Amino acid sequence: MKSHTPPSDRDIIVVKVGTSSLTRLEESSKIPRLYQKAFRRIGSQILQLHEKSDLVIVTSGAIAAGMSKCGQSRRPNPETEMLELQRLASIGNIDLLNAWQRALKPCRVGGLLLTRPN
Repeated sequence: MKSHTPPSDRDIIVVKVGTSSLTRLEESSKIPRLYQKAFRRIGSQILQLHEKSDLVIVTSGAIAAGMSKCGQSRRPNPETEMLELQRLASIGNIDLLNAWQRALKPCRVGGLLLTRPN
């Protein structure tokens, strides 16, 4: 069993990446798709930061990825369709985390799904 590594003396930087930075609308269907080129570009910048600092990445995009996977172009209303938003996020989170894992190799990637009340 590995022992717990104490926190480093390095700065911690929080990087927020929004859905619009990670997706493109498919012209014919108007369905958002994860844009791999954006992950590679942003990922390379994050890896450069990681050389000097510890990072926490806060990323959106799970709902859009779920919409893509389900072929859905209309985003559900958060006031009346929270369960549908959560369903789409849980479906899309796998693709979102896989895209980050490819972009941030060799770093470890994990995720939490949060809603506004969290």
